[in-house]
Amino acid sequence: MDMKIIVNYLFLASLLLPAMLSAQAARPFSLHAKYVDGVGVRLKFIPLHWENFRQGLKEGFVVERTELDGAGQGTFRQLTSQPVRPYSEAQWAQVKDGQRHYEVQQQMLEKVLNPPERPASGLQVFIDAQSVDQLMGFYLLRFTRSPEAAEGSGLQFTDVTAEAGKSYLYRIRIAGTGTVGTVHLFTDPDSWFSPTLEASPGDRMVTLTWEHDGEDSPFLGYYVEKSADGKSFSPVTEDLIFYNKALEEVQDSFFQINQIWFTDSLAQNGVPWYYRIVAKDLFGELATPSNVVEVIGVDQTPPAPPFNVQFTVDDEQRTISLTWEKKETEPDLAGFFVMGASSELEEFKALHEAPLPPDARSFTVKNPGEGQRLFFTILAYDHNGNRSGSMPKVAAFKDLTPPAAPTGLSATLDEAGHLRLTWQPNTEPDVAGYRVFSSLLPEGGFANATSTPLEEPLYLDTLSFNRLVEDYYFRVVAFDQKENYSEPSETVKVSIPDTIPPVAPLLKDAVVREGKVHITWIASSSLDIAEHQLQRRNLPEGKWQPVFSSNSTEIQEFTDPKVEPGKSYEYRLLAIDDAGLATYSLKTRQVSLPIAQNLPLIAGMEAKWVGDKVIELRWKLPYGFDGNVLLYRSVDGGKPVLYKTLKAQGFQDTKVSPGKTYRYYAVAQYSGGRLSERSVEVTVNSRQ
Repeated sequence: MDMKIIVNYLFLASLLLPAMLSAQAARPFSLHAKYVDGVGVRLKFIPLHWENFRQGLKEGFVVERTELDGAGQGTFRQLTSQPVRPYSEAQWAQVKDGQRHYEVQQQMLEKVLNPPERPASGLQVFIDAQSVDQLMGFYLLRFTRSPEAAEGSGLQFTDVTAEAGKSYLYRIRIAGTGTVGTVHLFTDPDSWFSPTLEASPGDRMVTLTWEHDGEDSPFLGYYVEKSADGKSFSPVTEDLIFYNKALEEVQDSFFQINQIWFTDSLAQNGVPWYYRIVAKDLFGELATPSNVVEVIGVDQTPPAPPFNVQFTVDDEQRTISLTWEKKETEPDLAGFFVMGASSELEEFKALHEAPLPPDARSFTVKNPGEGQRLFFTILAYDHNGNRSGSMPKVAAFKDLTPPAAPTGLSATLDEAGHLRLTWQPNTEPDVAGYRVFSSLLPEGGFANATSTPLEEPLYLDTLSFNRLVEDYYFRVVAFDQKENYSEPSETVKVSIPDTIPPVAPLLKDAVVREGKVHITWIASSSLDIAEHQLQRRNLPEGKWQPVFSSNSTEIQEFTDPKVEPGKSYEYRLLAIDDAGLATYSLKTRQVSLPIAQNLPLIAGMEAKWVGDKVIELRWKLPYGFDGNVLLYRSVDGGKPVLYKTLKAQGFQDTKVSPGKTYRYYAVAQYSGGRLSERSVEVTVNSRQ
């Protein structure tokens, strides 16, 4: 079988099967039934657990049925003289591409029924590398390509004796076991319809969405089809589109649970295109196509903005003459608007009623208002309403002298958070008011804190103490009747009492090493941490006692030597900030020290880089040892994890990456699961 096809199937299976298996842990099968007029009832039984899957394909499935009366009662009878099993070679010979199906199925069944101890080559290498979930999904997907292939999978049965208008209850069980699943069906011959399709057009693209019923959906996947005339449709993609349940964990606002979305490009805007979807069910059959949606791409690209904007101010006539340039005149350019405001804080408005034509490159603003300055921009727009503006500029008439910077700024803050700012009033006769600006930084980042100007040199506010902020900084600016703004006053600092405890530290792990307990943690991320204190108590009801303390967040581990074999301990970590506020780690860690068994250790632990991305490890086994060697590995200082279970005196690790640090140690596992102490730890730096 082609390797690319194998990888594609395994990838699709990784999307498909989790959606079928989730929330089904208590059920042995996922059962689906469909009545097909003139054919009968098709039954699909999907084992939800590996053992049921393996045993069902090996022993076969027994199908029973009862016809329910008006009271919902009936007697089951067996429909199959022999259990339903995968097709034989002779049965596949009666199916299109049957020999191909048979060969793939035999390879799959060999893996399911007789798993090898060592990986082989070709298809088996790929399958051995995947989880059992992927193997089950691969099998189901491979044999749902057509109704004939589905019938030969051993996971489907057609009841040709079923009649329309009857109510049946089917019971499926694995031959020779009590594992049973049931499904009820009223034989309604109506067709299955593909979900309703919705479309959102964009600029030379469209986003299609439709609903998928999750675990209860009878559909395996969907084909998207496209047409230029609304009559002749062709597929957009060769492969089925599946619902990806993994996206439910992604907290993106555009994604909705049980919804599938698909994006396609459009050759051009303003031209109608037509889309529909066709669902493929679990029986390998295509449902009735969905509704057809018409899509017309919408131009959302604005024209290029005007540039090189120049202006001339005539103080006598109180006019401003504007000129601008444009690199190109787009075919859909509708014209220009000159937008202006007397202050950068006001909304820009059009300075003329009718739009300027596309070939306009100048405009004269007459009597722009009472202010001494005009903030303006040249707006280009097209027939679809897309627009872009030039860089804003300001044109000023005479008398642009701003007031002096306010002086004498002072602040008081009471225990309730009430802030009072005062300053000396400006003496200029045309001063119109003041604005207060605040920042969390002493230099820069100041934002307007006054929604409306202040007429008097007084500002009142309430500051929250329940924020991770220690200081606020304030400045005051005066402005005159011509909207001339002064330089800011001196900055005043307002300190906030610390009432927020530090962020909780994370106690990562506590492990027993050579009769001692090694504890690791992640320090609190708060910036005002003064101390981390590690505490311990004897289980079950001992008192907490400090065992280690550090005022450095760089120290994040400690080995506790004062522990005794056969006893259990619990650890927790306390973060204390410079205000004396403290927070415990959210989790504690418990360890139990085993009573020493004096079991011989793995000795002579060695490791070296031998090139070509290979690390070679060697060790010596205890005399007469016939148990397992548990090899542990960590990468770049991470937590050691069980990496391999071996019976040899060495191992070549080929799954390494350049530029990383690998640490290894080994533990001897004796009969009965008894474990020795860990071996000496060895470290290897992989090379580029």
